[in-house]
Amino acid sequence: MRIRSERLTKFVAWLVVVTLKLLFATCRKEFAIFPGTNGWDPDLPGRFLYSAWHDVLFFPLLMAKPHNGSALTSRHRDGAYVAETLRLLNVAPYRGSTTRGGAQALRQLLNVAEQQHVTITPDGPRGPRREMKDGIVFLASRTGLTIVPAAFSCRRGVRFRGTWTDMLLPLPFTMSTAFLASRSLSPRI
Repeated sequence: MRIRSERLTKFVAWLVVVTLKLLFATCRKEFAIFPGTNGWDPDLPGRFLYSAWHDVLFFPLLMAKPHNGSALTSRHRDGAYVAETLRLLNVAPYRGSTTRGGAQALRQLLNVAEQQHVTITPDGPRGPRREMKDGIVFLASRTGLTIVPAAFSCRRGVRFRGTWTDMLLPLPFTMSTAFLASRSLSPRI
């Protein structure tokens, strides 16, 4: 069953955000962040391109409050839920993928990259799981911004089976960990 109502999409996204905020509020959080790459810091002077796998999509949004952030999400119907969720979490969504609207979304991201951090799931909207596509490297080559690989985990969690990825969510009262690369990847190699 597909939901086409904009109001219902907004309500579902709001419900997801409230539920996930409550869940992540119960978790202890551990951060291992290379100095100068903390995208959650509102006073961070530079901008970065953050790369996080699709299956940990909610961790960078809910472990701390995002600041000056934008993210790429697909134009698929599921992408509407993700885009509305991003808006509710104060992250600007840009919609496009390799099959629909990708060039337009990349142009938009090129325009905002100097003012906002950009987060991309490099394994794309269709997978395969944890296989990197070229989008973030292309964006880095055009903007000169540094790619910061991000990894997220939790001690105890549950994986929700999907068609090509298994979404990870922490169980209540567990330890969630964020790791932002000790060595950022510079596009000027």
